[in-house]
Amino acid sequence: MGVRGGLWRCWSYLMVLALLGAGPAASCSPAATATASSGYSLRQGGFLREFMPLIGESPVAAFYNYLDYRANNHFALPDHSLIFLYRESESGELSLVIIHDAPGDGTGGAAIFRFSGLPRTAVLVLLDDDDGSDRFSLAPPQGEARWYWYPGHTDGLVIGGLGEQFEITIFPDFLWGINGWDLLTGGLAAPVTIPLPSLSEPLTITARNLPPRAAFTVLPPDPCIYERVRFDATTSRDPDGEIVSYEWDLDGDGSYEIRLPSPQLEHTFSEASTHQVGLRVRDNLGAIGVTTQPVVVREEIVSASRAISTPFPDYEVLSGGTFRVTVTIEAHSTIIGLGLDEDLPPGWEVRPLRDDGAQFKSSSTQWLFFEQLEAGEERVITYEVRVPGDARPGAFPISGRVITTLPAAETAVRGDREVKVVRFLSIRVAISRLDVETGEINPNLPNIISFPQIQFAVALWLEDRPVPGTNGKKIDLKTMVELVAYWLTDTPVDQPLKR
Repeated sequence: MGVRGGLWRCWSYLMVLALLGAGPAASCSPAATATASSGYSLRQGGFLREFMPLIGESPVAAFYNYLDYRANNHFALPDHSLIFLYRESESGELSLVIIHDAPGDGTGGAAIFRFSGLPRTAVLVLLDDDDGSDRFSLAPPQGEARWYWYPGHTDGLVIGGLGEQFEITIFPDFLWGINGWDLLTGGLAAPVTIPLPSLSEPLTITARNLPPRAAFTVLPPDPCIYERVRFDATTSRDPDGEIVSYEWDLDGDGSYEIRLPSPQLEHTFSEASTHQVGLRVRDNLGAIGVTTQPVVVREEIVSASRAISTPFPDYEVLSGGTFRVTVTIEAHSTIIGLGLDEDLPPGWEVRPLRDDGAQFKSSSTQWLFFEQLEAGEERVITYEVRVPGDARPGAFPISGRVITTLPAAETAVRGDREVKVVRFLSIRVAISRLDVETGEINPNLPNIISFPQIQFAVALWLEDRPVPGTNGKKIDLKTMVELVAYWLTDTPVDQPLKR
């Protein structure tokens, strides 16, 4: 019966079932693979298929790859014509592609197509062949193409500038050389071929996808350099689908360096200037929405950096133990009126060690300076913190801000931002802090294992006794070998061993 006869029999069967009220019937053709929500459909007489554009990274002309009077993209089929939509992933542009015949086929051919319903923005991107042997006239909404190709060659065209909503009707007239007419859909790596039932009936391609709308907010709206800026694109919307990716251009060069599945992004700028920040959102059909807005980044009036020094590696401190914090404040212009506000967990005691002339308020852990600072001057605040003995293990944040009056600013303190409270130490750390005279942990000892400490560790291993400060942990052979390696190489216990 042939392909067309089989399709007609399948279609007739489905129509009979529908008339008898049999309800939705399963497709009897593997071609019906696109979802009903694809937003794109092709209709030819009673034949209707939803389909998806092929999406590729290359511009459509490069994808068509016209050379030596041929389309060199490995999709062309001998004695067949192909029709499909192609979307360039970078720009989101949608194009209509038609390819007649395949390179190397031994027969030539000829065809005439008339178009109606072309968007007013439609443009001819590529004509195969543009040497006078083929002719194409474009006057949207109308258009006409006349092709004649020799054996071994192909013919076709690319029409771009379609937008996302259109209804294009094509009136095909295959004069000779073509006996199959196919629609491509699905993924670019392995597209699905859908045979069309007629070589002469008009077909209509309809697009009903609404592109997404990009929008974002910036907090703070007027950041300083090195200040953390939060970009939030949750106000972006897709009217008829969903947004699947958020792409950010943070340096204004037109290249979207960051692609995320979620709408939030944090970033710091290291240069004071106006930065054109771009957002590109992409919906589930590949359409994009783009917006840009300027972000004015101010020069820092003052900067502050925090350094936390704990008695144990990895910012660890025992419950009931102490650690030291140093905040260095640097003025970048003349400052009149300066204060530091540090925020620690409730119940943690603070004892100032260095204040550089500032007045300390213990109830709120704040320092007030009474002198004018000139550009380049520094002030250093150092304080000791005692962790409550009943503090639960875990990571605890420490944050802070510097406040100025003239000029007015509020800047977050950068640098170290948390300590980890532990109740017990690892064996390696405990041995490096072990006072061999008393057999107890001394947090003030260095983090390098000494010879007396390695001797003490060997004794604990031989006698199978627990290590002090570890909640009863004992040294096995593997751990003992590691302790010896740290001792022999004088490697600090908070660093990995190196050969």
